[in-house]
Amino acid sequence: MENNGYFIKKLRLSKNLTQSQLAEGILSKNFLSRYERGESQVNDSTFLRLLERMNIYFSEFEELFQGENSQKDFLNEVIKAKKENDAYLWEVLKNAKKRRSKKIRI
Repeated sequence: MENNGYFIKKLRLSKNLTQSQLAEGILSKNFLSRYERGESQVNDSTFLRLLERMNIYFSEFEELFQGENSQKDFLNEVIKAKKENDAYLWEVLKNAKKRRSKKIRI
């Protein structure tokens, strides 16, 4: 499974769980720490058990993870437009941001 450790850490912290609380009975605290830092992988079963411990369905995780990635993609495009001084791309991104803001307010 793709390393989602960093995002698992963000979710864990948002749930106010310690590494020990999340890892208990699933994997060692040290292994969870390495996973969150991207230094190791967990199998699918372990990953699903971590989500279950945080009361997160896999479908919810997918939505949250995709949202996180789309924000990163958007920010990377902004950086690219600024570096390349690309006025057209900058305008497209500003309009996309406006559309996103309207969707959020609904």
